[in-house]
Amino acid sequence: MADDSESLQTKARAIRGGSLGEAELQTAPGVGWPAKVARSEAPLVQGLRRLRRSTTALVGAAIVVVLIVVAIFADALAPRSPIASDQTHTFERPSWDYPLGTDQLGRDMLSRVIHGSRISLVVGVSSVLLALFVGLFRRRPTPVEASGEDEPGIGAAPIAEGDRARG
Repeated sequence: MADDSESLQTKARAIRGGSLGEAELQTAPGVGWPAKVARSEAPLVQGLRRLRRSTTALVGAAIVVVLIVVAIFADALAPRSPIASDQTHTFERPSWDYPLGTDQLGRDMLSRVIHGSRISLVVGVSSVLLALFVGLFRRRPTPVEASGEDEPGIGAAPIAEGDRARG
């Protein structure tokens, strides 16, 4: 029985798991094959794939695209001038002539909303760019500063009084 256990221990064990390239083992031709390597994709491609899968993201993207198109073509889309006032049509209710009504000076509200989309877009983009630049150029603390220690060795366990006397 002892001879059988010794002979089992001296036999070579088969390598399990991993891939041939990982262990850099040489194999006979046709016995092994390289592991499948996951195709690395650019972050933009990964983000677009995630965007297509999310319904709410697609709805949000559609709203942003509509806002950009309206802001670009505001002069052509607005039925009237946003600043022209008509005192005879003050506080008009929505109608075919004024789809959103008029204000206290008789200005068309739809035209004002369409032209206001430009300002909204500029404010939104500028606030995102400001946050981006603040985040990029902000000084980041080192790991030691983030841990709250003044020096790397300060947080070490103190030496006992008896150890000093002996040493």
